[in-house]
Order: sequence, then structure tokens, then C-alpha cells
Amino acid sequence: MDERLRALGRLAAHDREASWARLRALSRARGRRELLFDLARLAREGDVAAGEALAGWSPLGPAPGAPAPTGEVLAAPRVIEAAWLDPMTVLAASADLWIGHRGVGQGWGRLAAISPDAPAAPRWVADTGGAVAWRGDDLVHATPRSRAGGEVVARDARTGEVVGRTPVAGRVWALAVEGDRGLLKVGDPPGPARHVCFDAGEAAFGRTLWTLEAPFEDDVHLGGGRVLRLQEAPALVSALDLDGRPLWARAVGDDLLPAARLDRALLFADAAGVVLHAAGQGAGRGATAALDPRTGEVLWARQQGAGGLPTVGPTLVLVGDGTAGPLAALDRASGATAWEAATPPVAAARASEALVVLARAAGRASSAAVLDARTGALLAAGALDVRGSPALSALASSAEGVVVASTPGRLALVRAARR
Repeated sequence: MDERLRALGRLAAHDREASWARLRALSRARGRRELLFDLARLAREGDVAAGEALAGWSPLGPAPGAPAPTGEVLAAPRVIEAAWLDPMTVLAASADLWIGHRGVGQGWGRLAAISPDAPAAPRWVADTGGAVAWRGDDLVHATPRSRAGGEVVARDARTGEVVGRTPVAGRVWALAVEGDRGLLKVGDPPGPARHVCFDAGEAAFGRTLWTLEAPFEDDVHLGGGRVLRLQEAPALVSALDLDGRPLWARAVGDDLLPAARLDRALLFADAAGVVLHAAGQGAGRGATAALDPRTGEVLWARQQGAGGLPTVGPTLVLVGDGTAGPLAALDRASGATAWEAATPPVAAARASEALVVLARAAGRASSAAVLDARTGALLAAGALDVRGSPALSALASSAEGVVVASTPGRLALVRAARR
């Protein structure tokens, strides 16, 4: 599979339409979430071409009436090195603890807790089945599948202590937790997937509440107090409540995603709502739409960008085509363009209420830029002291951004804090 994905990366450089068709075929065989996980892992390991380095950032300016920049700056990277460190995505970073996860192989990964002041050995490690989610201050993850089956485990993030566990029959492909509910995707393609809603609370952790069976390629998400589903045949987006009762369903047509391709559509759902995005065909434009998860009402829908994967933040949706060119920040509530920025190609992006962090790599050089989330103004840009393609952590809060770039044997932490 890795070699097929490397070939796909090379094909995309000169024939985007052919690469989309091949990616679609792979997603049906592999599973959309798992395929994106593989692509991200190969990019972090440097096997997918990263393009040119960040240079010449040139914001086009804020929208009329936008507030002044908030004044964050990009601090010098803090680098830690240890022989045991592998390339990983950092799930959280605080002053005294970093939590990282690395995908090692198909259906297998490793969690590690790192003390930046004592990085010679991890604070704790745990094998996973590749799926990880947060439950407050605890981590919930699947274990690697074995002949004896697997488990879903809740673990104290600071100590690694197991505080809950439940057996699972079959491989876990995806895992989400919101409040006291969790959702698992279990099964093996090309057969159907079972989406299992379970009790994620401490008292009855793992108790199955209800199950939805759906084609493996359907997108099913937990977010906004609903279970959302995007299906292709027929073309529908629908919602269930947390007890499994149908709430609403609406057809996906030109009124929802105009001039878009449903077979390239992705669904994003979180506590802030539902975002649909679909790529345009060839050089055509993509489309983005937002729905109210309670009613299915279309809040806004518009054509924007050529179809790269968007970054969905709490207040913005960042869309572009993944190449040098305008990056548009859409207001998540209204769909209006909050600002645009002319950027070089970016490998990763994260957005909070206050900050947008973009990162790029070229060869063995990585760099990052911090923009004001309200105006798009460039606040700072600088080099990251890592090799290869950077992996960004989630932003720590609305007032402080955390960029974590990883490479074999090295992690770099960059904070973007108020002056």
C-alpha cells in the first residue's frame, strides 16, 4: 500500500484528475479515514513530495471593518532530542507534558507521553490500533487487533493508567468521543461497517447503546450532539440523535454543493456544527457548505477553491487547492470570506479562535507562519529546527498556539503567544 501511495503522490504532481480517480479507488478498498491516515504518515516520513519551502508570505489584507491584529509572535523553537523518538503527531502539548501518536503499520500505532525536561525516556507508552480520541483529560484508544480480539481503552493522559476498558469484536477503523458518548467504526472492507455508539462515561464505559450498519465508504461522524452520515447511494446527508433515532435527512444536490462532485465530498462534524466540502472536477471550483446539526438546515453554501482538503476551525473554514495561491478563510457562521492570503503551498494548517498556523517543508527544511485568525494579517514566520515535513499539533487555546514538528529522534515546539 505504501508504494501505491508514493506513486499516487508522484502522479498528482502532473495529472490531478487521474490522481483523484486512483485515490477514489484506493479509498473504496482501504477506507477513507484509514487512507488519509496513511497519506499523513507518509508525508511526515518524507515519502510524499513536500514542495518548496515557505517564502514570500504576502497577506492580501483584512476584510473591511476587521479588527486590528492581536499581536502574537512566533517564539524560537524549543527542540528536544532522544534516540527513541519516532516521527509522530503530537495530540497535545503543555509546559510539562507532550502526548504523541505514531502510526506504525496497518491498524497499529503507538502512544507516548513525553516530559520535555526529561526526554531520554518516555513517561509511558502504549500500543494502539490507530484510532485515538480525547475524553476530558483522558485518552481513549483502540488496541491492536489480535487473534484474541481487541479492546477500547480509556487511559489517564498524565500517568498512562488504564481507567476503563471494553472488548471489541473486529478491527476499529475510527473512534470519536463527545461528552458521555463514543462512536466506533468496526468491520472489514468491502463488507459493511458497524458504527457502534457506546457509553463513554466512567461508570459504564464501553456499554453498547445502539449500532448502525452502513456501506464501508459512508462517512459517519459524532459531533454537535448528533451522529451525522454522508452516503453516496442515494446521495444523502442525515442525522441521528444520540439514542439512534432518525432526526432529518436531505439530498445532496446542486443547492447544497453546487458544481461539486459527491464522490469527492468529505463531512466534518464537531460541537460547532457540520461542514461539507467537495472538490471540483479538473480545474473546476470546489464547494463548501455548513448545516445546522439540529435541523439539517443549510446555513450557507458557496463555491470556493479548487478542492484541497479544508481546515475546519472553531470560527473559520480554510479552503484552497494545496498549491501556491489564495488561501480563503470563510466565516463558519455565515460563509462570508473573512480574509484571503496569498501563500506558498502548505503541508499542514491549524486554526483556533485567535490564530491560524501554517507549515511547509522542502527537503530537510521546515518553516511555519502564524496569521491573525480575525484579519489574516501575517504575525510571524520562521524556520523550524526539524527535517522533513512538519506535523502540527492542535492549537492549545484561543490565546496560545502550539506548533509541534516531528522528525526521527527530534521534536520541536513553537509557541505563538501574545506580546
